[in-house]
Amino acid sequence: ELKAKDSLEENKKIFEKVLSGKISRCAILDAVALNAAFAFKVAGKVDTAKEGLELAYDLINEGKPFEVLEKVRDFSKSLN
Repeated sequence: ELKAKDSLEENKKIFEKVLSGKISRCAILDAVALNAAFAFKVAGKVDTAKEGLELAYDLINEGKPFEVLEKVRDFSKSLN
């Protein structure tokens, strides 16, 4: 189900679990992966949306998106 939870904290936890690969297949994970797949296709990183979807799931399962999020957070904190 793609419905948002009641609190920002709940949504944050789900988002972090998805990006870190710590959540099993669900509609939210599939939506994130599908968006990433088309972004990879548009950016020319893959030839097909199917390849993009495979790449997205691989990266998510390895926790790579969460690593990028952590780098962005660290950079943001360094600006303060």
